[in-house]
Amino acid sequence: MKTEKVKNSLSYIFLPVFMWSIFYFVQTEELLAYNGHGEHAQIMESSEPQSEGARIISKFKYKPIEFTPPKPKRVVLDNGMIIYLLEDHDLPIFNVTVRFRTGAVYEPEEKAGLASLVGSVMRRGGTRTRKPEQINEELEFIAASVETSIGRESGSASLSTMKKDIDRGLEIFADVIMNPAFPEDMIRKKKDETLESIRRENDSPRQIIFREFRKILYKEDHPYSRKTIGYKDTIENITREDMINFHNKYFHPNNAIMGISGDFDTEDILKKIKTVFAKWEKTKIDFPEVPQVEKEFHKSTNYIYKDINQAHVVAGHLGIHRLSKDYFPIKILSFILGSGGFTARIPSKVRSDEGLAY
Repeated sequence: MKTEKVKNSLSYIFLPVFMWSIFYFVQTEELLAYNGHGEHAQIMESSEPQSEGARIISKFKYKPIEFTPPKPKRVVLDNGMIIYLLEDHDLPIFNVTVRFRTGAVYEPEEKAGLASLVGSVMRRGGTRTRKPEQINEELEFIAASVETSIGRESGSASLSTMKKDIDRGLEIFADVIMNPAFPEDMIRKKKDETLESIRRENDSPRQIIFREFRKILYKEDHPYSRKTIGYKDTIENITREDMINFHNKYFHPNNAIMGISGDFDTEDILKKIKTVFAKWEKTKIDFPEVPQVEKEFHKSTNYIYKDINQAHVVAGHLGIHRLSKDYFPIKILSFILGSGGFTARIPSKVRSDEGLAY
């Protein structure tokens, strides 16, 4: 797709604002210990006359909300796996998430899409002891779910089940993580699905603009600029052996952080975890070097032409390191400016006040 680049120019209206930051995956344990989501709301001042209702509301006074984040228990097993446990007995539900240091940044350029394929077929392809249909039936019978995926800089596996089915759920979960079968028929099926997605990606202006934006931002030879699902030629280059080797390299307990929350007893669940993962051995992992991002940045406006009656605009630049002390203040700034939805300042101005977008 043709991209026209105009140097030394800036777009003045953009919706929404995206704050891009460069980071590498490290085992920042607090990030995985507790999977909460915060929501913010902001009342913006306006010079326009207030309605009677607005004047009444503006007089309301509220005490500051006090919130003390729960502190999970941290345990390191003999095999190197870090575990965070947070008991919550309000509902008879049990949740586990395991995060791995892996991802598309570690795959060879000629095998782009390898990590994504591994993350999908791990779950969909069954294990060496269970066919895919058997796993699906067992999980459906106990109303549980097991999911796996690998993104750009990390991989994850998750389990959600009822308290009464923890033993069975953990057994299946551990089997999927440690013993994926990667059958040829499921690999072929996932490849075909991926190739169809690649064939249709230019149908979506949103996919086009973010794909090209990454190329401009990170330069085309950097792993951050590549699509995580890969490309037509690279997908066909990937073999079953590639997938097995990728899994065998990165999926080890000393490369994992586990977060557990729900209705359980900490000491009891630790015994169960040690039992189901007893044969999972740690190993030394040599991570490929990820090139540093070129920090020199040239402002420009870039146009991608598509025959549609709607424009999609993205503005952004290289941001700060994910571990910077300013990371969360900038996240809040991003929320106020654009990522907070229609009530954020730029969407509100462009959409509600000016009627330039919908």
